[in-house]
Amino acid sequence: MRVLGGVDAVAVDGSVIGVPSATQRRLLGVLAIQAPRRIRGEWLADLLGISPGAMRTTVARLRAAIGPDALVTASTGYSLTCDVDASRFCRAIADAEDSDSALAGLEAALASWTGSPLEEFDGEEWARGDVLRLTELHAGAVDDYAEALIAAHRAVDAVALLESHVVQHPYRDRSRGLAIRALALAGRQADALRAFHTYRALLAEELGTEPSPEVVRIERRVASGWNGTEHEREAPVPPAAFDIPLPAALAHRVGVVGRTAERAALRAELELVATTGLRAVVVGGEPGIGKTTLLAEFAWSVSASGDATVLYGDCAETGGTLEPFRTVLAACVEHAPLALVADHVARCGGELARLYPGLSTRLPTAPPPTGSDDATARFLAFDAAADLLRRIASPRPLVLIIDDLQWAEPTALVLLRHLTAALADAPVLVIVSRRNPGAAASDDLRSALAELGRSDGRFLELGGLDEADLAELVVAATRAAPDSELRRLVARLREETAGNPLFASQLVRHWNDLGCLDRDQSEVGNRAAVPEMEAMPVGLREVVWSRVHTLGDDVTGVLSAASVLGTDFPVDVLVDMVDLEEGAVAQALNTATAAGLTRALRSVRRRMRFVHALVATALYSEIAPATRARLHERAAQALSQHDGVDAADVVVHLARHSALAGRPADTLRWATAAGDHARAHLAPTEAARHYAIALEAAEALHRPEAERAELLVRLGDAQHRGGNPDAFGTLAKAAHLARRSDNAAALIGAALAGDRGFMRIDNRSSEYLGILEAAAAVIRADDVSAPPPWWT
Repeated sequence: MRVLGGVDAVAVDGSVIGVPSATQRRLLGVLAIQAPRRIRGEWLADLLGISPGAMRTTVARLRAAIGPDALVTASTGYSLTCDVDASRFCRAIADAEDSDSALAGLEAALASWTGSPLEEFDGEEWARGDVLRLTELHAGAVDDYAEALIAAHRAVDAVALLESHVVQHPYRDRSRGLAIRALALAGRQADALRAFHTYRALLAEELGTEPSPEVVRIERRVASGWNGTEHEREAPVPPAAFDIPLPAALAHRVGVVGRTAERAALRAELELVATTGLRAVVVGGEPGIGKTTLLAEFAWSVSASGDATVLYGDCAETGGTLEPFRTVLAACVEHAPLALVADHVARCGGELARLYPGLSTRLPTAPPPTGSDDATARFLAFDAAADLLRRIASPRPLVLIIDDLQWAEPTALVLLRHLTAALADAPVLVIVSRRNPGAAASDDLRSALAELGRSDGRFLELGGLDEADLAELVVAATRAAPDSELRRLVARLREETAGNPLFASQLVRHWNDLGCLDRDQSEVGNRAAVPEMEAMPVGLREVVWSRVHTLGDDVTGVLSAASVLGTDFPVDVLVDMVDLEEGAVAQALNTATAAGLTRALRSVRRRMRFVHALVATALYSEIAPATRARLHERAAQALSQHDGVDAADVVVHLARHSALAGRPADTLRWATAAGDHARAHLAPTEAARHYAIALEAAEALHRPEAERAELLVRLGDAQHRGGNPDAFGTLAKAAHLARRSDNAAALIGAALAGDRGFMRIDNRSSEYLGILEAAAAVIRADDVSAPPPWWT
């Protein structure tokens, strides 16, 4: 009997036996699909919708057509005794799974499939279950056959089979994955990736869902160069060790005076990570105590010995979002072996591009990050960062050094905590330095330090150098200190600096520049008293001031202007800020570099750096308030006239300079832009800080209430995303101003920003309900205009 395609009886010689009546064919189909089971006559009569008498007549006529031996009548019902093509197909599929050659068995089984089961009665209730069962069995067999073709490297046959198969079964996930693999095997990588995106768009449009994780994994592996075939598993080969160059900040090696115990402690921690997993060291101390020098020397020694891969990043006081991790990850992507980056993309896709967009440049086939809400996008990006660092730590231990952690912005601290937890079992040594702050540390910083402390953390507190170390420093600096005067000089140095290496080295250099070390040492230190600087150690301001002013007025003016730009400063912007010719500025910077106050950084755009942030701070504090405001104004004007004014770091600097220059209109513009960029890059806390500054500027300018309402919506949305409990109060104020100024868009934005898909039940529920009702009242059903950018 044949039920695949039309329902027919087939004679021994292969000829088709006509069954003219639809009722008889329906009866034959029921008996065939259930064969060899016996079916009760009453049930068959009900199914066919005929009387018992008509049922017996139909059976008799069908028996006459197909032969008395094929249809058996018993007291309990009727059954077919002949073979049925559907049953043969099912047995062939089962036999193929157990055979040595699954490919040949599946090919033979699929050849017996002659059409859709019970095609004539497909829409009838009695046939629906069996049609679905057989159709699914056939679809699974096609998938199995396609996978066998791929394994046999018969790419053309697999592509031809699957292209028609996915047309019949457009939502079948496994079939789509196999089609992507088959196209990749055929060398059609672009078509394979296009097939994935077509499937993804179809699911999003038709069902509102995403492809399965398995299909996503296949697409990621194909994007990283996989040809679609499963290779035989071989014994894992440890990846070869590789070097990542140290950054420009460590381009010039500086020797360490003393610190023998601290260097030994860092070495001991590095030796432990191979067996214990991640370990952390926090190096603390007052400004200038030598934290950066110690870490830089350790990075140099470890990198030179090849004992570990070293990644180094320093946090800038005015750094961008998620720094220094963006810079660290950029070094990983650019310098790690391409195969390692490809394997990372095969697992994590293009999620790392949220943190380092250059991923797509290094690996053009990397897919874009998946679209999702802020929290999920942040998690995926952070998880991708952890995966890349884990891979880099695979050949040999990894040392991750983060300098000046006290300046890390909140989102970067969250990423540090995530990495600490995600890499707990990896051979990673995390070393961070932090200043001992004059005020209490932020909650974010304390949480990050606590997380490090739980990761077998060790805290190294750097104190001042002892007299033996200071003597070494003096000898190294002067190369000619008389032995008879050395003890006396070191005692004076200890008294003046309390052993602070920066202060001591600055003071020794200053004495040497003045020729004091060549005369009676009693003359050293007879300088006029200078008031103590705020938040600066005693003596540093005098040392910096003395050293700078000995270099001339031009150098003093140029470096004072540079201090307005921060520790790192672009030279072209500095030229536009001072009343000197470009050649004179270059000469002043060369003089400062020769004196050890500044040094050039390797970058496309010429930049320079103060040797220490405190040097810039000391110079900045010397500038009179009116002059300081004028310099900030010039800095803002210069930055706004250079290329890249829309870059994130430039916008942040423009906002800062405009605010300190007392230019509220520009502050409003740039602080808003900085907040928008931070919000778009998963840094809501930073966005809220920028929006608050913009709001202050708007209030100072007496901007209309409608405009301030929009700024309050931005601020409240950023606070809400960052978990700030003040968010609702801000949004309530925004809604109040929006209603008063008839700003419907801001009112709707306040309602949406305060919701995020969750019901609010608390003591302010009635107030929130009022905002929602007010927003609902101003919505127009025919309004299809795009929402403003601050709303989405």
